[in-house]
Amino acid sequence: MTFGTLLKLTMKKHKITGKDLSIFSNLTEGFISDIKNEKTIPREQNLNKIIEALKIPLHEKVELQIAWEKISSPKNFVKRFEELEADFNILSSFYIVNDVQNSTAIKKSILELKRDNQVLKKELEFLRLYKEFFLLLSEDDMKYLITKITFFNKKDYFKKLLNTK
Repeated sequence: MTFGTLLKLTMKKHKITGKDLSIFSNLTEGFISDIKNEKTIPREQNLNKIIEALKIPLHEKVELQIAWEKISSPKNFVKRFEELEADFNILSSFYIVNDVQNSTAIKKSILELKRDNQVLKKELEFLRLYKEFFLLLSEDDMKYLITKITFFNKKDYFKKLLNTK
C-alpha cells in the first residue's frame, strides 16, 4: 500500500481530519490533501512532523514510516523514473500516430467541405435564377405557381419571396 493511501486510511480510522493534522503538524491542509491523494511525497522532515502530530499507536507510525521509505528510497526513485519514462514513450508514440491520423482526417474533412461548398454554390445559383424567373411573373401567376409547386418543399421559400416583393 502506498504512503498516501495508508495515511488516508489511518486518518479515517482515527477520525483525524486534514485540518486537524495540518494544525498539529504545522503543514498546510492542501499539502496534507496532496499527500493523501498521492500528488506529492513529503520530505523526511515533513514526514516526521506528520508522524509526530498523529495520535496513533506506535506500530501504525512505523507502518507509515516503512510505506514512506518504500517510495522514497533511491532504488524506488530510479524505478519510478523508468516507469514514468516508459509511460511517456508509449503515450508520445500514441499521440504521434494519432496526430498523423488526425491530419489525414482533417485533410479529408477539408476536401469534403470544399465539395459541399461547391454543391452549395451550384444550388444557390440555381435558386437565384429561379428567384429571378419567379419575380418576373405577375402576382396571380406567382400564387398559382406556389399552389402547384411541391418539388423539394419549395413552397415556404416562394412564400417568403412573395412577401419580400
